[in-house]
Amino acid sequence: MCYHRSLMLALALSASPQAMAQSAGAATEPVDTASQSSGVLGDIVVTAQRRSERLQDVPIAVSVISGNDALDKGVTSTVDLTSAVPGLVVNYNANVGNLYLRGVGSNLPNPTDEQPTATYVDGVYIPFPQSNFFTFYDVERIEVLKGPQGTLFGRNATGGVVQIITKDPSQETELDASLTYGNYNTVSLQAYGTTGLGDKAAIGVSAQYDNQGKGFGRNLTLNEPAFQRAIDSYTVRAKLLVTPTDTTKILVTADYSNLLNSSGYQLMPGVIGGDGVSTYPGKFNTLNDLPTGNPLEMYGVSFKLNQEIGNLDFTAISGYRELTGTFFSDSDSTPQPLSQLELREKGRAFSQELQLAGSSDRFNWIVGLYYFDIFGRGQLFNRATPIIAPLPLIGSQQEGRSIAGFAQGTLELGGGTSVTAGARYTKEWQDFYYPAGNLRSSQSFAKPSWRVAIDHKFSDDLMVYVSYNNSFKGGGYNLISPTLLSGTVNNFQPEVLQSFEGGLKAQLFDGRMRLNIAAFHYLYDDIQTALVIPGGVVTLNAAKAHTTGLEIDFSAKPTDFLELSGAFSAMRGKYDRYPNAPSIGADAVQRTVDASGNDLLVLPDYTATGTATFNIPLSSGTLRPSATISYNDGFFWFADNRLRSPAYTLINAQLGWTSDNEQFGIRLWARNLTNKYYYVARLSRVRFGDSQVPAAPRTYGITLTAKFR
Repeated sequence: MCYHRSLMLALALSASPQAMAQSAGAATEPVDTASQSSGVLGDIVVTAQRRSERLQDVPIAVSVISGNDALDKGVTSTVDLTSAVPGLVVNYNANVGNLYLRGVGSNLPNPTDEQPTATYVDGVYIPFPQSNFFTFYDVERIEVLKGPQGTLFGRNATGGVVQIITKDPSQETELDASLTYGNYNTVSLQAYGTTGLGDKAAIGVSAQYDNQGKGFGRNLTLNEPAFQRAIDSYTVRAKLLVTPTDTTKILVTADYSNLLNSSGYQLMPGVIGGDGVSTYPGKFNTLNDLPTGNPLEMYGVSFKLNQEIGNLDFTAISGYRELTGTFFSDSDSTPQPLSQLELREKGRAFSQELQLAGSSDRFNWIVGLYYFDIFGRGQLFNRATPIIAPLPLIGSQQEGRSIAGFAQGTLELGGGTSVTAGARYTKEWQDFYYPAGNLRSSQSFAKPSWRVAIDHKFSDDLMVYVSYNNSFKGGGYNLISPTLLSGTVNNFQPEVLQSFEGGLKAQLFDGRMRLNIAAFHYLYDDIQTALVIPGGVVTLNAAKAHTTGLEIDFSAKPTDFLELSGAFSAMRGKYDRYPNAPSIGADAVQRTVDASGNDLLVLPDYTATGTATFNIPLSSGTLRPSATISYNDGFFWFADNRLRSPAYTLINAQLGWTSDNEQFGIRLWARNLTNKYYYVARLSRVRFGDSQVPAAPRTYGITLTAKFR
């Protein structure tokens, strides 16, 4: 197990707003800058329903973070979204990133274990748990759609959707660069360039390099750094935009990432290790006798076509992704070679989506087809065996294919009332193969999902809505499961979530404040839960649960010099029936318990965040100080409610200066200013006791920026 900083894509791709098509699936500028300059909040445009709409007109709970917001809030990667989005918790476990949205998430570790909260970049689905983290550089905006998404997006998701929208290349030549230096000898270089290629094409290329030369702590056994988030990691990404006619837009994207981090689990305070001697090594130290660098290499290509056909808009999106990763685990977290494992993973995926959209004065609609193919392989090796090559323990593979048809439409009934209805039908096939035991298995699913919403606009500044959503996440197989050694395949079934939601969206005080409120109730069935035991992972379908919650999101501009934003969530979720929940006790012995009535895992009762940003004109340039404070009330890591993450408060702050022409800038920044000690993962382990991965301590540094146009 390890603290893992996964895939980093340099999302540094610029565009002019005029070049953005207002069709289904097209991205647009998120903010009306003319409105901003007049002293009020601008309109935020989102594509939560696969067409460009004002955020305040969409009957869905959506949190939006623009590129500038990300800088002000200290959001530099997906993991930082925890401090900016109410109800979202981002954890690290088993070399993968886990996103829990409103308590819906997954700790499944295999390349074929798709997440309940799905991630998309420019409309392309990112399926692997190992690759759903990104650093944010010159990103246009991030949209977090909350609740089950079973109609418009390519893969059914029970938790929600994270959409990362980047800027397209521009005809105007531009060169942006930034250099960051921080404590722990951290260096980050980012560069982006775009230019026109004749009148009909433009290209954008970005690159990013990250290196943390000093660890947050030490590996006391091997006398080497521990907990380095990036070691000589780099990413290159390019976009080619071609507009052969006024009605045709072609976008080709390619990216490559080569990443490495150093991390490892540590024993929790008071836990005696499997060697009978070792115990807690200190806040950021480990006792691992196995180097725990975790290399990950991946790349992807995509093709997107937007074509206007009369009054219709046709969109085709093709995507291919591939990854290869290795994860080294000293599972006992002691200086003794009790359990040294190496997990090699490989995955590839292809998706093809076709959309056709149309609209009239009172009715807009979209229909489409989606095809998806995914392959994953996992191989577990025993490195403690005294031979030249690691001894293979388990290795298996899974291939899945699915096809879905979907449709959604919104009809204006008059008087400010609209009805939205949508449906999707998905058929999925999965094949599993364990070569060493000559075990083969197949399973298939065919399920509908749907959405109904009614909204009423009292004015352009006030809307209320109610909705019902039903979606599922497909089942699968554990690639690394100890049951394979006994000739039994560990497969699991789809999980299903029903959501009842009501909300209010308002703009107040002549456009100086935006207030969005959502209340929801979930009914959650056949919940997929994973238990890490010696030799791999076993996944079970829990029985039933329910969650009820309230979320409040606001932005305000009380003066031309002050911007405020904040969010709050209150949630409570319980297992209705879970009589045979797996549990590993403090004595490191596995047993089953009755978890009925227990809290859902990774579901904090309360989360809150607030940001204040000042714009102070100087005789030369503009000073922009900002501070963000976020609170998490704590949560349980497993259904038995034994291991808990305590409540914590984080403070991020920065002081920025930009020249009058915005050509040069400098930022002094600090994250986790109070040096709060908290965790990104805690784990119960058979035989070896409880362990954890600490989150980053206080970090600070300076960033220099330059823009040439």
